[in-house]
Parts: sequence; structure tokens; C-alpha cells
Amino acid sequence: MKKVLSIQGGMAGGKTTLVKRLETIMSDVFFSYENPYPNLVKRKNMNLDIGTREGFDENQRVFIVS
Repeated sequence: MKKVLSIQGGMAGGKTTLVKRLETIMSDVFFSYENPYPNLVKRKNMNLDIGTREGFDENQRVFIVS
């Protein structure tokens, strides 16, 4: 049975980059990737401006709730 490793952190923090590197050296670990696209569509439909504090906070809520 393969091990499961959970990598968590903020958006654009380098999680995927790290996991892709670990994947090449850790064959005994199962790696799974989150699909962010449904949340990106939801964010677009909400017309969030993630350049503002309010928009950024609401964007984080979208990802946390899903």
C-alpha cells in the first residue's frame, strides 16, 4: 500500500512545483492533484477582484468551502 502525503498552503505558494519534484524521487507515495478550475469559474462568475483585500479574502473562501 502506498503512503499518502498532503501538501497544503496558500495559492501560488509552490505546492504543485514541490509535489512534481517529490513525485520523481518518492515512488512509494501516491500523489493526487486538486482540480481548481471549477473554483476559478465560480470566482469569475462572482466578478471578484483578487487585487483587493476583500476580493482576495472572498476568493480564499471559495477555495476553502469547496
